[in-house]
Amino acid sequence: MPAHPTARIHPQAKVHPSADIGARTVVEADVEIQQDARIREDTIVRSGSCLRQGARVGAGCDIAAFYVGRDATLGDGVRLAAGSSIGDNATLDDAVHLERKASVGRNATVRERTTLGPRTWVHAAATVGGSVTTGTDVRIAESVRVGDGTSFADEARVAPNALVGERTSVGRKVQIGMDAGVGIIPAATVGNDCTLGDGAYISGSADMKDGCTLEAGAHLEHGVVMAPGSTVCAGSRVRQDGVVPEGETIPPSTLVRTDGTQVPRYTDIDDYDFRDEDEHEILVQPDDEAYTQPDNPPRGPTPAAGAAKRAEALDRAGPAR
Repeated sequence: MPAHPTARIHPQAKVHPSADIGARTVVEADVEIQQDARIREDTIVRSGSCLRQGARVGAGCDIAAFYVGRDATLGDGVRLAAGSSIGDNATLDDAVHLERKASVGRNATVRERTTLGPRTWVHAAATVGGSVTTGTDVRIAESVRVGDGTSFADEARVAPNALVGERTSVGRKVQIGMDAGVGIIPAATVGNDCTLGDGAYISGSADMKDGCTLEAGAHLEHGVVMAPGSTVCAGSRVRQDGVVPEGETIPPSTLVRTDGTQVPRYTDIDDYDFRDEDEHEILVQPDDEAYTQPDNPPRGPTPAAGAAKRAEALDRAGPAR
């Protein structure tokens, strides 16, 4: 099908005769558009882009991606920055934006008005809801499901098959689930309206129900369940298969055993830059028991005393020959 008469195609662009180029669309130099691709009106395809066979691009798009895969579908108003890529059979709904070097894998779906930050990767068969935002270097693995309105800060990681609900806030360097390949480790689940602080960690098969908060550096081990509205404060850890009751708050730097008992945990919560207004640090041992200074500490040479004795011995020995 010939290009629309109002389309402008650079003579150095490579456009297959079967491609459908819409009205007022601009195709710059060094572009490749393969057979049966279709580009609607008022779109610009920038230098260095490649649209593979059967790709569909909506109206009013700005395409600078180096690769748009076979039979991929892009809605109206999609923007793809330089270095971004779209896999085969992937779908991007209206007004999706990919920033530099962001990538969407084959058979993945990204819903309307979502913005993927620089170097964000959405892997194969994942579904990302509408109005989602990500920071830099976010990884959303295979077959993950992300609800509408959720946000991910820089370097967040979501392992295969995980479910992250709507309107959830995921902090920097958070890990959701364990990545050992699709189907190898049970998926983690995060409900709607949850908050995960920087550096929080959710192991495989752990389940955060709606309205839960996992503060900075907190950790849910395998199979833990946080009931609706519960909170695990900064630096705390819930042991395997433990349960945090509905509406309960686990204090900072606390270890929750599987039977529900709570003991202090060795963590300096100031390290997480969280609750900086606290006057006292919580600093205890990691072996379930609080550390106490012994009444009669063992006597022996101090490091300084040992260094002095070594220096004295060297003086007596004289210069090395």
